[in-house]
Amino acid sequence: KYFSASLYKLFVAYAGYQQIDTKVAVPDEMYTQGFTRAECLDLMIRESHSPCAEKMWNELGKAELTTLVRSYGIENTDLVNLQTTARDTGKILERILNRENLSPESQSLFLDSMKTQDDKYRNGLPSGFSDEITVYNKVGWNEQQEYHDAAIIELADGRKLIVAALTSGVGTANLRKLATAIEEVL
Repeated sequence: KYFSASLYKLFVAYAGYQQIDTKVAVPDEMYTQGFTRAECLDLMIRESHSPCAEKMWNELGKAELTTLVRSYGIENTDLVNLQTTARDTGKILERILNRENLSPESQSLFLDSMKTQDDKYRNGLPSGFSDEITVYNKVGWNEQQEYHDAAIIELADGRKLIVAALTSGVGTANLRKLATAIEEVL
């Protein structure tokens, strides 16, 4: 288990999109800091915007969110204490990829946020793959100690795979090397 850092936002956004899909929440309502709920869902992934994520995390209920993800078989993630594993992070990415409990529109919006982030969030796995590969990712880091990168990788032939690398003291250069090594095998 690792401190999740901003990877927790994947779990929060997943539940947030579900609320919109089930009409529990309205995407165009003003939510926080002048952003709508839909804009917050985008920003918490695209820009790792913490105020949006933290408000939704608290609104969903940290313990309730932990219980929800455990019902999906995501057993080692604690959204109260912000801990997760590579396997659990991969499982939430798999749910996004397979559109489990997500509408096609929500999945599309989620993936677009992951694909078109600021470059500072794309210097790990995405920068190690060639331009022929599409990378939908989310990073989380804790100063210099931990750097995590979780991604859905789409190959030119349409195949997709999930890579979740949670690390301690490894850094982005090694994640780029991992991505290059994966591509060489594929």
